[in-house]
Amino acid sequence: MNGLQPWQLEAPIRILWNHTNTPKGTEDSGTPLDISRAQATVDPKGLSPLGIPGPRDEAVKEYGEWQVWQVTHDTRKTAFRQVCEVMLENSLDLEQVYKGQGPDLFIAKRIKMGIARCFVEDIRRWVEA
Repeated sequence: MNGLQPWQLEAPIRILWNHTNTPKGTEDSGTPLDISRAQATVDPKGLSPLGIPGPRDEAVKEYGEWQVWQVTHDTRKTAFRQVCEVMLENSLDLEQVYKGQGPDLFIAKRIKMGIARCFVEDIRRWVEA
């Protein structure tokens, strides 16, 4: 081949439809179905909207304080407050972080991985409480 792996080739995905249960007279002759321009209509990560009421920045602060109350160690409390600061500095809301940003931004800002993961993964639990 030309040095490319099979998944690196830019050819449309072609599906041959050859269904044995099609009604008589409607059989397809194996015409390929081109789905190269198909668009996903699924929400990122398959998650439904959180529906958090009120101002977005206030929700970030309230959620951050909820996280602070989930730990007893002062350095962890401080770390959760730092996550909130990073979110507000970057104009992120809880919905954005929950659906797409994930913990990577916080880890890149030197927040401990466990704190970052808890912050992101507990959002829905806080909303539903």
